[in-house]
Amino acid sequence: MSHDLRTPIHILVGYTDMLLEGGVGDLSRDQTSLVARIRDRSLQFRDLVEGILAVARLDAQRGGAVADPVDLRDLCTALARELDDRRAPGVVLSWSAPPASVRVDGPKIRMIVRNLVSNALKFTTAGRVEVEVELAAALVLRVRDTGPGIPEAERATIFEMFHQGDAGRRAGGSGLGLGLYLVRRLAQVLGGEARLAGAEPGATTFEVTVPVQR
Repeated sequence: MSHDLRTPIHILVGYTDMLLEGGVGDLSRDQTSLVARIRDRSLQFRDLVEGILAVARLDAQRGGAVADPVDLRDLCTALARELDDRRAPGVVLSWSAPPASVRVDGPKIRMIVRNLVSNALKFTTAGRVEVEVELAAALVLRVRDTGPGIPEAERATIFEMFHQGDAGRRAGGSGLGLGLYLVRRLAQVLGGEARLAGAEPGATTFEVTVPVQR
């Protein structure tokens, strides 16, 4: 089922990339806009599928942690390439990571960061989204954005499954509200925690801390 769901999405994204890169000739401005929208919606659908499959694996207790060597800067560089085109025009997406390698579950860390950054970019239409990776006694992943913030009444439930508050509805309601839920579940599987470190307008910060082996 995982393979059957992923394959057509990857094919669709691949064809839209080919069209946008001029693989079959130049597109008009309107055609480029339409193909870009198809690609954007395909990526959103891919994220939904990945989220649902990740929840299914965790619920089936098939998501135990592994520890492989992960270069933190290489991880951020790969995610920066993947997520850069999700920025709204004018939004700056910055990355900071130490030149270090740690033993940790790379795919789970990658999904945590991807979901945090995707969530921040969804609500940030101007300003910045900053990704910081710190390594001390544990690995700290921090994502700040200059979006609308999170109302106090929603902060206690922000990590719950299918949660999508007023900000999400105003942003168009794309998604199932699984991203932050997965962030918390994956952090727990890794022996760490996820928290909302700041929620004021223009200064929303999510922070995940997980133990690692140097």
